[in-house]
Amino acid sequence: GSACPMNPYFTTVAAWSYGLAGLGYAVFAIYLRFGLRGGLRGVALLAAAGLTAAWAFVNLASALAHAPILFALGAVVDVLRVGAWFAFLLLLIERRGGSTAPAAPVGPSRTTWLVPVAGALVVLGVLAQGSVALGWQVFGASGRLALFDSLALTVFGLMLVEQLFRNAPEDARWSIKPLCLGLAGGFVFDLYLFADALLFSRVDPDAWSVRGLVYALVLPLIAVSAARNRDWTFAIALSRRVVFHSTALLASGIYLLFMAGAGYYVRLFGGSWGP
Repeated sequence: GSACPMNPYFTTVAAWSYGLAGLGYAVFAIYLRFGLRGGLRGVALLAAAGLTAAWAFVNLASALAHAPILFALGAVVDVLRVGAWFAFLLLLIERRGGSTAPAAPVGPSRTTWLVPVAGALVVLGVLAQGSVALGWQVFGASGRLALFDSLALTVFGLMLVEQLFRNAPEDARWSIKPLCLGLAGGFVFDLYLFADALLFSRVDPDAWSVRGLVYALVLPLIAVSAARNRDWTFAIALSRRVVFHSTALLASGIYLLFMAGAGYYVRLFGGSWGP
């Protein structure tokens, strides 16, 4: 999207917000690096934590320098960060992951389509945000496309969290519940941020300023799950044909319809409140 306007108050709030997030995720990434376990899942979690720290530090620099190019670069790193979290969640959701019993030959999982959709959203997001950063209009209104993709990434992230939690065995939910709560909290905030941005064609500086703080606040929940699952080998071998749940998708759609309807009503009947 377009650069986020900043004033001294927003600069201070954003600096503390993204500074705390960057420091927190950097420490978490270092902890994961020196105690790296869990195979590919551990590597994916490390990449997600490291990219989240990088995203926060780029936005910290953007807030302090008031440089539109840094704001755009932060948006590119944001897509990569979300992509890393997608990879981690998809590795946890994989049908045979974590099972010690031999897997019987079965048909493909009902969620196999999640992987290509995740990849497509991330690639499109990088291209769109990169076009915004470089000032290209390859996709026409690339700024609007970038906002739309960010919103789609957020809704898809909520779907992945729901698939993980609702399909996990009961004895595994205790260990992954903090992770799901933490990631869902961040995605829910982003749903508000990007729905508002897409509706009004600008990023709300208030919401953008505290976004880093939101992610800093959910970090302890993610860390608790990491401590409970040092090897990420809990029995997450989901049912042989995973059931796809769509509550997150339905709730997101209702929220977006409400936002669009409210925005239309205010603009049409709001008089002086319209703008």
